[in-house]
Amino acid sequence: MSLLSFFSSKKESLVAVVDIGSSSVGVALIKSSFNKKSGWQSKIIYTTRTEARLETPYDFRRYIREITKALHQSLNTALLSPPVRQAGKNGVPGKYICFLASPFYIAQTRVVKYEEEAEFVLTPKLYQRITTQEVARFLSHHAEIYPSLIDDTFFVIENKTMQIKLNGYEMADPFDKKTTRAELVQYISGSSPSLARQFQEEIIKITHHDRIEFHSFAFAAFSVLRDRLGEMASFLIIDVSGEITDVSVVTLGVLTEVTSFPLGRNSLVRQIAANLKTAYAEADSLLRLYISGGTGGEANNRLAKEVAKVKENWLAKMRETLAGALESNILPEQVYVIGDDRTAKIFMDWLTSGDFREFTMSNRPLQIKYLDSSFLNPHHNHEQNTRDVFVLVESLFYDKINHGSR
Repeated sequence: MSLLSFFSSKKESLVAVVDIGSSSVGVALIKSSFNKKSGWQSKIIYTTRTEARLETPYDFRRYIREITKALHQSLNTALLSPPVRQAGKNGVPGKYICFLASPFYIAQTRVVKYEEEAEFVLTPKLYQRITTQEVARFLSHHAEIYPSLIDDTFFVIENKTMQIKLNGYEMADPFDKKTTRAELVQYISGSSPSLARQFQEEIIKITHHDRIEFHSFAFAAFSVLRDRLGEMASFLIIDVSGEITDVSVVTLGVLTEVTSFPLGRNSLVRQIAANLKTAYAEADSLLRLYISGGTGGEANNRLAKEVAKVKENWLAKMRETLAGALESNILPEQVYVIGDDRTAKIFMDWLTSGDFREFTMSNRPLQIKYLDSSFLNPHHNHEQNTRDVFVLVESLFYDKINHGSR
């Protein structure tokens, strides 16, 4: 079957997964097909990623412009790729699924409790009212996400109920049952409409399509990992790929905590650039060389001192973050680190060198694993063997929510 006939079939489609990271933008083209025997099957047929040109000192508006330029370049590259060119106008993606990284969204897991003195029935209508009220409370605490954007506000990206308990018991089918107490665990994420509109306008300008939706990367990573590790799995996800470090706590299959602190890979590179009085790109290259053991002499000593300063600060922030999470969670010892293949190793070394046993229930050292493509590739078909873990996670999540794939 030709690509042209493939994409024009009603039972087959092409979508673009767009990973808007805090230092780069990746795009994956996903081809989906349906047959009665095996149901929906999805395959990654092309991926690309563009690094943003980040500079020091940090300026928010310039930073957003550079991310938008990277979005433009990645979309252009994907639309000029062989699969799209061979299929002609029918091969252009019909939908764009965007995943935002920190700091482009904020998120919170909220425990919602509803009680009445007399028994009541949890109907879909009552459930809707409870969750809507909780979203309103969340919005009241987040009137704006970027004060530097004039007249900016806030809009909800995701509102997911991960667990419902009636009278203290988890219920897979809670509706139309009598209870006196309902407890919901709700994940809410949101972003700036000004920022989302800028990304949307760029996508429309390049693609001439306006079927665009947004998700948070944190929820996608949680959902995909939980499906791989088990419905009752407990683990930490630490994302060090960009401007900040995101920490997600998963307890018995529920995303119980989403928190962060403003010190990630970009911050490390920026501090090296500022203190060594060099450009961001040069500092990035020096860091990668340092991690691979390729530097030496006085330059290496100066770089080592700068890295040591950030390490001390990062470990202190991590301890503070885990201590805060411990107030309402039992921390698991299994940790999955997500980051740049070239620089994530240094953060894993820092985690290993820090003693975090006091935060785990077992009082044992953290079991740290790097979440790379080899963990996810067996779960996804792909014509192009991609090592991009971010678009792999997002593609698996897209497949799950649209086609029920596990």
